Amino acid sequence: MQSAIWLIVAVVFAVIEASTAQLVCIWFALGSVCGMIAALFTDNVIIQIVVFLISSAILVALTRKIVNKLMGAKKINTNADSLLGKSFAVTEEVDNDKETGSLKASGTYWSVRNAEEGEKFTTLDGIERTLQSSMLVIADPNKAVAVAGVMGGENSMITGDTATVLFESANFDG
Repeated sequence: MQSAIWLIVAVVFAVIEASTAQLVCIWFALGSVCGMIAALFTDNVIIQIVVFLISSAILVALTRKIVNKLMGAKKINTNADSLLGKSFAVTEEVDNDKETGSLKASGTYWSVRNAEEGEKFTTLDGIERTLQSSMLVIADPNKAVAVAGVMGGENSMITGDTATVLFESANFDG
């Protein structure tokens, strides 16, 4: 009877596995088969569960790297990874009251400035906004790339061609 229960558990894990695109339950399905085999030799449920847990853990440990390699899984470095350990130079004192400040990051100068009254800016949500001169923007040498503390610009969104990412973190309390 307990062998039948383990078989049902194995089938449930196999069905779950079949419905996913990743290998997430196959080890537990195979571990359930080991539990079923243990049930043929002993009626002790605790021993069967221990066999299930140990065999599942061993299967995960031994096969995870192999399966990932066969399925073509690879570590993909993000743009943030390219910035780790790099230095940035503050090229102009950052002063919230004067609304000044700039830094050099990966060869590009970035600044904080007031928007020009009526300046048009398309945010990441695709909406073109009309800015007021009381608003701060983060800018590269050519254009605003974000409304400071609000939202980034469509012109600076991350795409498949993005090579550098600058993380902005600031306090805009006045």
